[in-house]
Amino acid sequence: MKCPGEKSHRNQARRCYGIAALSCVATLVLELTLGCCRAQLITTGFLMPHSSEPAHDLTGLSLEQLSQLDIVQPNVLGGHTHPAGEIMFGYTYMHTHMSGLYQGTREISPAEAFAEGFSTVHTEMEMDMHMFDVMYAPTERLTLMAMLPFKTESMLHLTNDNTRFTQSADGIGDLEVMALYTVFGDIRKGGHRLVVNAGFSFPTGSINVRDHADGDPSRPLVLLEYPMQFGSGTFDLMPGLTYLGDTGRWSWGAQTIETVRFGRNYHGYRFGNQYRVSAWGA
Repeated sequence: MKCPGEKSHRNQARRCYGIAALSCVATLVLELTLGCCRAQLITTGFLMPHSSEPAHDLTGLSLEQLSQLDIVQPNVLGGHTHPAGEIMFGYTYMHTHMSGLYQGTREISPAEAFAEGFSTVHTEMEMDMHMFDVMYAPTERLTLMAMLPFKTESMLHLTNDNTRFTQSADGIGDLEVMALYTVFGDIRKGGHRLVVNAGFSFPTGSINVRDHADGDPSRPLVLLEYPMQFGSGTFDLMPGLTYLGDTGRWSWGAQTIETVRFGRNYHGYRFGNQYRVSAWGA
């Protein structure tokens, strides 16, 4: 698989050196940091202790009632549902820093990469993501959600003549929509629940992100590497299954979510499918 760009296939492959490993790390880091900071604006009735009236405000609840609130898992995609009529707006901020070069599982130095004939390596990458989401439950069993990220990215490069330069970009990512249908259990009663996730990702994020060659404003714009692109460029199916459980002051859950790519994008490549499994307890 080759990197997008205007160089020869061999040079494109060279520019990808070490970044494939960083991409894998990025996926893991994003999953782990998705719940870093979260601000939620929720309509009256969302904060609802089991078998009691809706709470208008956290300050009006006793310690016992606070301990009985449904736990929201902000770092799990489609990991909770809502009672009928409720709407939730959410915001998540994530910062990701990646560095280092790997050949397989072994970390190598830039000098080792240059010795193998690579003229440029990527030494660091920073990404700030602002995720905006909304959830709405038209019925007791069905919750709908949509998520749209805004990304700011920068990548530090090192050439074999010891020149360093940075390329950067910002823009929106792919829009994800999902339906969560409860096939077993009741959100108002708590206990054990089983939720089917049916999601779809739309290629709203650009795969034509460019910056000046070698970070020099006087040089022409060139297509940036895969991790610097904002989207997949393909329509992606996102099926999944979520288990939720709670009793007294404890809650737990497990989930599997897949991302299945359809076809190739207009640059002629596609990302691989993703298979995610997560579990949590609180």
